[in-house]
Amino acid sequence: MSRKETRGYQLELRLEVGELREHPAVVDVLTAARGEVNVEVTGRISALGTQQNPYQCRHRPLQVGHSVGHGLVGAGTLGCFVRFPGQPGTVGVLSNNHVLAATNRGAIGDPVFQPGRLDSGGRPRDRIGALSHFVPLEEGKENQLDVAAATLDPEIKTIGNRLPEGDLEKVLDPSFDDDLLAKVGRSTGHTKGRLSVTELDLMQVEYRIGNAEFRYFNFSNVIEIAGTNGFSFSAPGDSGSMVYSPRTRVGYAMIFAGNDMANRSYAMPLPAALHAVKAEPLNGTEDR
Repeated sequence: MSRKETRGYQLELRLEVGELREHPAVVDVLTAARGEVNVEVTGRISALGTQQNPYQCRHRPLQVGHSVGHGLVGAGTLGCFVRFPGQPGTVGVLSNNHVLAATNRGAIGDPVFQPGRLDSGGRPRDRIGALSHFVPLEEGKENQLDVAAATLDPEIKTIGNRLPEGDLEKVLDPSFDDDLLAKVGRSTGHTKGRLSVTELDLMQVEYRIGNAEFRYFNFSNVIEIAGTNGFSFSAPGDSGSMVYSPRTRVGYAMIFAGNDMANRSYAMPLPAALHAVKAEPLNGTEDR
């Protein structure tokens, strides 16, 4: 049981997998207490200890939110699965330029790995595909996007754009009408936050290149998300995470930066990112 945001209390129901929503016992509870039950899919619950973060492990078939990266970077996050209308039958993954293209240092055709090198990946057996598209980051100019895509090798399977709450429904620009947001990321897993700003301009972002070099890029049309209840929405390694509504399962944005001190995460509009790499999201129920 939990307290409602308005008044009174509601039942809390936790399911290991989304498919249990159709179980007769669950249906009976939802029917009897219609509108008074909050359902969340938790996945497997394990005792806390030295177990490795599951989002940093090697996963086949591929899943949204897990570690991925170019061989020159540590690790970022696999944001979502896409198709390329100009390449029938080809499936790809979407993330940031600084994750899949190593902040402009990568070249089209470079291998992409899951998990990323920081998570004991980056070996030949961890290859999932090749860098196919990226929008270059430019110093001294207003950047709109930090985005790249990779095409998957034919033998690599995915479970599609399946989220903890269910399948991705569609992609839209963010709106305060649907401001409760969620993401699944390599470092912090499944978190929730609130849309705080829909457009920030003239924002300078620091990028670490290798171990010692730093470069600075200016961005406009940036979305800001605030963590809730004192928790961070994202952390280093979550770059590339798709930001979506846990209520409507609409994809809105993609994380590319953060600020630990202010507990803020920064993202770009997902529709613009997809358009820039000539891609569209894989249907939520579509796998390969």
